[in-house]
Amino acid sequence: MPQTSPLSWPLRLAYATGQMPEGVKSAAFGFFLLFYYNQVLGMSAALARAAIFIALCLDAISDPVVGSWSDTSRSRWGRRHPYMYAAAIPFAACYYLLFAPPQGLSEPGLFAWLLAFTALTRTAMTFFTVPYMAMGAELTNDYDERTLLAALRSVMNLLGMFAVLIGGNQLFFAASDEFTNGQLDPQAYPKFAAACVPLLLLGVG
Repeated sequence: MPQTSPLSWPLRLAYATGQMPEGVKSAAFGFFLLFYYNQVLGMSAALARAAIFIALCLDAISDPVVGSWSDTSRSRWGRRHPYMYAAAIPFAACYYLLFAPPQGLSEPGLFAWLLAFTALTRTAMTFFTVPYMAMGAELTNDYDERTLLAALRSVMNLLGMFAVLIGGNQLFFAASDEFTNGQLDPQAYPKFAAACVPLLLLGVG
């Protein structure tokens, strides 16, 4: 049952940290993904946008389905935790593979890879995010406490985004003698994705 007394700060922060993977994923998808496949790998912008759009449509279907499953599930770990914990490794693995396609893929192959792993990354994230958001309302009945949790989630979301945007550009996409625009270096993207994995696992776990 939701609590009416104030939550402890360790519990608040532990819960809010679950929002960090969403910030990491959103920043990477919004600022690097399309550029990588179009400008670095040479995939046409139209195909890249189509793959991302189809994956987004599939995500719109999976959200209510996972929500329904989570609401009606019963287990010794509760309704939410089994889905959240099960999502951790698939989410991190699919996110990494999205930025590390095999070399030599044709444009149709790149399209299939981008579509598959964008959809899988989003779906795995859904299995965490939907139960996670529902859990927030179940932690407390207090309006002020729920507002505080929402604010802390927003802070963690921003931290995840800043980690990707600032850390990514400074550590992985900085200019070099070979690439004056570091974002054009194809070798940087798998390293960037691998560095994001601990942040994803920290939030999901």
